[in-house]
Amino acid sequence: MSVHAVIFFYLLGISFIIANKDQNHRNNLRDILTLLLIGMVLVIFSGYFFSATSLYGHSTEILVSFQTFICMCLLTFANFVRGIYGGIFSLFLGFGIGSYTARVALPWAIVGPFAIISAINYFSTPSGISQEIQIALSATLLSLMFFFIILWLSNKISHLEDNLQKLALTDEMTGLYNHRAFSILGKHVFLDSLRNDTNMILLYFDLDGLKKINDTLGHQIGSEMIIEFANLLKANFRRNETIARIGGDEFVVLSKKNEIDAALIRLADAIKAANCKSNKPYKISYSQGKIIGKAKDFASLDDLLTQADALMYENKKQKKLKS
Repeated sequence: MSVHAVIFFYLLGISFIIANKDQNHRNNLRDILTLLLIGMVLVIFSGYFFSATSLYGHSTEILVSFQTFICMCLLTFANFVRGIYGGIFSLFLGFGIGSYTARVALPWAIVGPFAIISAINYFSTPSGISQEIQIALSATLLSLMFFFIILWLSNKISHLEDNLQKLALTDEMTGLYNHRAFSILGKHVFLDSLRNDTNMILLYFDLDGLKKINDTLGHQIGSEMIIEFANLLKANFRRNETIARIGGDEFVVLSKKNEIDAALIRLADAIKAANCKSNKPYKISYSQGKIIGKAKDFASLDDLLTQADALMYENKKQKKLKS
């Protein structure tokens, strides 16, 4: 048996012995041993791939046969899989950006250098290209490969981050901004009003009778009502106005424009038309609170929201008294 194989099986045995231990330092040692095993397999593979016999043995006494090499590959893979649920290799099973990056980059990092250097050897041998030029070309192509990998992964990661940000700031049911997004965007509007001494307008909406609809018709019908009202808000207010669902049946619209009354009229007309045409078992009705003022008149964005909420409940109370 070759020295390579003896060392390999010695390291593999140690890795198997400590594989079932839960201590962190043992997991770290197992990961190091697995990396050494992977390194040995790659060295022997390089010897076969590039006909570098010194890497896998000149004579029968020290030769790593191809059959032995295949066994080493399978055992290394098995050892890798055994440790994949703990330690550094657990990264490959995750769902985060780092795990995605690792899964995409690993094949390129392993196969790429072999493919590039073998291609250079293939084209340079018959043409008599010097060793110095081969080395220079290898370095250049490897640099280009890693540059491409970094560029491609950066774009993928940026796309993933955009999706994650959208998920974090969007209300899943309606597609409107959620409370977190309203807090972030609202603070920008609040600070802009504070700096420029300009007005801002906050509308606070609350759907009437949603609890009764949920109790009598079911939550599915209640959800349909919420979605329909959200779509009407999107259709009748401008894109540059912050429209958010901040609670179960509570919505807000924050604007820096003074033409908000026209949008309110459009919304009322659209809801009236929807209620007349719709054959659904509910009629959309809402209470609203409206505040116009400058940021300096309020302690914070939350204070503005609280006052608009109070006006909305006053409007709801008046509607109940009239009915």
